[in-house]
Amino acid sequence: MRTLKKDLKELYSGNSLDEIINKLGDIEHIEDLLVRFCKDGNEHIARRLVDMALKKSNSLDNYVRFVDYIAKERLMGDKDWALAIYDIAFDKDKNYQNNEILCKSISYPIFLKDQEWEEEIYKYVLGKAKYSLIYANLAESIALQNALNNKEWAKEILTIALSKATDDFEYAGIAKVIASKDSYNDEKWARDIYKVALQKNENLNQLTRIAGSIASSRYINDKKWAKEIYESAFLGITNSSEEEYHKVFLYSELAKSVALEETLNDKEWAKKIYETAINLVPEEDGMHGVLQTRMAEISLVNAKDICEDLLKRAKYLFDYINAAERIISEETLNDREWAKDVYKQALLRVDDIRGYISLANSVSDYLNDEKFLIEIYELAVKKSDSEYSYQEIAEFASMCLTDKTWPKQLYAKAIFKADENNEPANTIIKWKKKYKRIFKEEYIAPPPSKAKIAQDARKDEIISELKKYYFDEDLEDLIDDVINADCFTSFINSVSEHQELVKMTINMLLNQPNNDSMSYTEYAEYAYEFLHDEKWSKELIKVALKQLEEDTENSNNFLIRSCVNISESILNLFKDKKWAKEVYELGVKMASDYDEYCMIADSISDEKYLNDRELAKDIYKLAVKKAQTVNEHIVLARYIIKFDKKWAAEIIKEFIKTINEYESYISISEAILEVFEDEKWGKEIHQLGIDLAVNNNEDEEVLKYIQKEWNKQLKM
Repeated sequence: MRTLKKDLKELYSGNSLDEIINKLGDIEHIEDLLVRFCKDGNEHIARRLVDMALKKSNSLDNYVRFVDYIAKERLMGDKDWALAIYDIAFDKDKNYQNNEILCKSISYPIFLKDQEWEEEIYKYVLGKAKYSLIYANLAESIALQNALNNKEWAKEILTIALSKATDDFEYAGIAKVIASKDSYNDEKWARDIYKVALQKNENLNQLTRIAGSIASSRYINDKKWAKEIYESAFLGITNSSEEEYHKVFLYSELAKSVALEETLNDKEWAKKIYETAINLVPEEDGMHGVLQTRMAEISLVNAKDICEDLLKRAKYLFDYINAAERIISEETLNDREWAKDVYKQALLRVDDIRGYISLANSVSDYLNDEKFLIEIYELAVKKSDSEYSYQEIAEFASMCLTDKTWPKQLYAKAIFKADENNEPANTIIKWKKKYKRIFKEEYIAPPPSKAKIAQDARKDEIISELKKYYFDEDLEDLIDDVINADCFTSFINSVSEHQELVKMTINMLLNQPNNDSMSYTEYAEYAYEFLHDEKWSKELIKVALKQLEEDTENSNNFLIRSCVNISESILNLFKDKKWAKEVYELGVKMASDYDEYCMIADSISDEKYLNDRELAKDIYKLAVKKAQTVNEHIVLARYIIKFDKKWAAEIIKEFIKTINEYESYISISEAILEVFEDEKWGKEIHQLGIDLAVNNNEDEEVLKYIQKEWNKQLKM
């Protein structure tokens, strides 16, 4: 790297050199540099840059992306080297069964009208392919009329693809390639293969997909045959023994397909199918509203009506974010003012740091309003409860804001607070390195606070006392514990035979800056366990409760955790159920989120603590009302299954009715397998996810990856 920089300094200077040096370390900028060096006539620098990038890279995508630049005549024009890189990539990819990434990298012509070169690459990749649809994709590219247009060769490959096909999904995929008007374009042969796919069909959602491709003008364009298949799918769903939530999903996908202009464009029938699905869902169920929105979108003739309808139904933070993104999108309205108003409505529905960060990321990507971004980040800081939150917010802000002043100040505050609070030295070192990388300068620590100076003086007193009792390595280790302050529990335990040292340590901790309710509870446990001083211990618990009620710095989640911690300490130390219950009830009054209620209920139901199952159930009911996302429902199920397995399953089943993304089905199915250990139910939900992914035209590698991960889950 040093030699490369030296050569660059001989070719470039000033701002131009600074810009190049800054981009060298980031793989995302290397393509820009390659083009620049080649255009400037500095191809030798471009070659060394590619070598350097490939040595650093472990990603197949990065190998493939350089091939185009290396092979193009207007850049490097070195096709032998490009082919060699494919070879390296395949070798690195030897554990990946089908080489989808590499095969797809040449599914469309990327080189400049060099038929001989393209054929060489296709032959090379064909030698590596294993999966039927990879052969089909390559055949489609080879037959493209504006590329090689070699139908004879494509037919040979399609024949191999058919010999490897095993199910309706693969046969239907091959039929689409054969029918493609831009590529092979053999309707008669495609019809025969579609018939094979239909004979092998066992999946009602796949039946809908087959009908859609047969109806499309890009393929067969046979609306009559497609309608017969759609009708068959409708009857199949109606007469199936599937659970109702699965039927709702299948009806919804069928309705969406028949409404498309590319297929039947039959909006009236689509509405009737949606109505059939809606009738299966209770009115109070979230899925009822989702289906009504989808049905309404069929009738809404313009983007504005659709966005207004989305807002009418918006309830949660991400509903508003999605609406704002749709409003500002160039493909729809491109209305910045309206989008900003919706983002402001979203801001009113944020209740944790992750929500603020998600909202800020969306505003950065779509609205790009830095003043509004800082307003969001500042609100996030007010919700923050620790230096770790400051660091996280600062890091996201540094990526989204052009002016780095604000995130730099916050990052510095995070490091300073971590140092003041005696956070682990390795954490502070890591943050300082990140600070330097992000802001291109060293972190300069401000002078320590008076409280920090006083605390260091007390540490010196403890060290002097230690020297009276310990020597050599033992003394060195204990002094190191005091200086680094990583774990005073371990330290106090080590010196517990010397009560004066224990008392000095607790007093030092009591006087350190930024003590919170959780800290005072910990000190109460020290006083009880090591000094057997119940009176002092109770006084410290009362200090913890007072601190809890007056706390305006920490997040609500922290305060709830502290409530639970205090309650458990009261039960462990003093066996006082009445006092503990009062503190638990204080936590319930303060709680506002599902996980906060879950924390309290889990502790209350635990036999080691209050062991009050009736009170716990009432609090879990409050948690159920608050849960919104997939992950929240999974976490909720993990808590409740320890308490009531049947109820936990009912909660998941109700939530499944509201899902409309394939990733959500996959996550839920894996949770069912892990949490409920119910393979049959898990497989049903997993199949819903696969069906939706297929319906959304997800890439084959995505589907294979999903199945591979599922198989792993089954083996665990």
